[in-house]
Amino acid sequence: MVSPGCGTTVMPGRPKRPAPCSVTVTVTVAATPLAPMPIPAGGSFELAFPLPASVVGAPAMPVMIEVSRTFRAGADIRDLGLAFGEFEVR
Repeated sequence: MVSPGCGTTVMPGRPKRPAPCSVTVTVTVAATPLAPMPIPAGGSFELAFPLPASVVGAPAMPVMIEVSRTFRAGADIRDLGLAFGEFEVR
């Protein structure tokens, strides 16, 4: 539960390819790790995390997103995991 005025970051997205099993997303904001969130297999998702008090009202914040597993598509050598359309702070 997020207290009023504390802020929440919301990340809607979708897996880059249908996954046979879930993936776990770990978000770190301003060097503060947030609770890992599982994304069930297949379909779109929306994650919401309470923000650390140290970044509420700040004009910018560093955000790091990690996934529990990645894949490579064809000849692409990048490690891919999830596609995000936008990030919101509410």
